[in-house]
Amino acid sequence: MPSIHLESLSPFGRLAVKLDNDFVELARPHEQSTAAAKLVEERAQVVHKRKQQQNELQEKLAHLEKCARAANTGFADFRKNGISVSSEDEKAQLKIELEKLHRQIAGFIETAQAIKEDAAQLKFKGVEREAESILSTLKSSRRKISNVL
Repeated sequence: MPSIHLESLSPFGRLAVKLDNDFVELARPHEQSTAAAKLVEERAQVVHKRKQQQNELQEKLAHLEKCARAANTGFADFRKNGISVSSEDEKAQLKIELEKLHRQIAGFIETAQAIKEDAAQLKFKGVEREAESILSTLKSSRRKISNVL
């Protein structure tokens, strides 16, 4: 585009060139704000995705805790049903129930370990600590059952 010499333009032409330059200057902040808004939107999407990942891991932990409690309650109910463990049949039944609980806990430990690793990879320290706490409790329970078996 050839350069325009303002001196060669009429007063109206000079005003038109000035007006054009003013419009260009007004468009710059708009372009900058549009770019900034785009960056904010992209960052918000990243934050939203991380929050979803964190929520998913916390839901998995909550489900794991619920399942572990249910298994423990099932075993506690078995014990409350008047088993005195005096006969060989009752001892055998108790052993079967303990073995069943032991297998369930082993599965819970695998799940808790996987959740802990996912949380560590995603740098969710709170979820990782919670998973470690559950993992520690489950391992302790498994050791106690192993000692009885």
